[in-house]
Amino acid sequence: MLVLALDTASERLLAGIANETGILADHVGEPDRSHSEKVIAVLDSLFKKADIDPSELDALAIAVGPGSFTGLRVGIATVLGLAQAWKKPILSAGNMRLARLFFSERNLEPIIVTHCRGEEFYLSKSGESVEILGSQTVIENYGDRQFGGFGAERLSDLAAKRERVISLISPTIWGGGDFALMVARNPEKFKTLDPANLDVNYVLKSQPEQKRDAATDAITVGELKHEDLADVVRIEREAFTDPWDEQNFMADIENDHVITLAARDSNVCVGYLSCVALDDYGYVANVAVDGEYRSKGVGKALMDELSKLLLQRNISDIVLDVRVSNSRAIGFYEKYGFSVITRRKGFYSTPPEDSFTMLKSLEV
Repeated sequence: MLVLALDTASERLLAGIANETGILADHVGEPDRSHSEKVIAVLDSLFKKADIDPSELDALAIAVGPGSFTGLRVGIATVLGLAQAWKKPILSAGNMRLARLFFSERNLEPIIVTHCRGEEFYLSKSGESVEILGSQTVIENYGDRQFGGFGAERLSDLAAKRERVISLISPTIWGGGDFALMVARNPEKFKTLDPANLDVNYVLKSQPEQKRDAATDAITVGELKHEDLADVVRIEREAFTDPWDEQNFMADIENDHVITLAARDSNVCVGYLSCVALDDYGYVANVAVDGEYRSKGVGKALMDELSKLLLQRNISDIVLDVRVSNSRAIGFYEKYGFSVITRRKGFYSTPPEDSFTMLKSLEV
């Protein structure tokens, strides 16, 4: 398996090409934040050094954090563009898991640290669970252990300022070629990247993402109840020109073959969903979010819960219809992984309009 790997999560730009037999080209950049200026030139030099053409690749690989917002966006945008142009799959791994794989192959078990911000570090003892700790806490609690990762040297410098000495593993960090080699030899240990549902761990998120996450944290999703109906009918009338009435929602709540969900901020319903659970797919008959809560993750929270409940019923497909003019909703569904499968003439009557029927297949 021939793999091109890229890691822009840390201060060092890592890139490499490898197959099962070894590393063909490797790059470990200097500790700076100019990844966007260098990444294309670095990749071009790797292909020349390895003496291969992109068409020969079997896959691309990308590290998905924790790391800086800008750095991760640079790397992910690059591999998404290249994968589309070259028609190659993308494999991904979190940086802590990547570190654990690298060190375990060498029979080493250090505490893995990545610099977060200021004197805070992402720390992992297992390669899966990650916590954020201040440098003083890390040194006091784990000072007798060995450290590795892209925050190890910074942590060592902070320890020295406190007149403490910590032990660093050797090697402390890995290269882009090491990353590519791990993927080439063990592709089953890496996830396939889903562009519609990017699972990225930013050290610092953008302001819009921070606001969205703060709003989403207050949202809970559960069964739609009769006491939600006043809010539901209000949202329904604001959202649609052909709204359902209260009796429609009551009938769905009482039907065992219909999954009804409510998203609530405290005790206030701010979004809802109604899905008919058929033998082989779930049909979303109605979904809407309060105008003040749109673009805050409420729709995704409803869809995530629906997906979980459908899989519990051994249903792996979700189908829905949306007005062809509703570009905002279509964009949301496409981002969530839905695709248009047909266009239905005159599906809506108030006002008359065609619908796009969209489908998403869930991972079983």
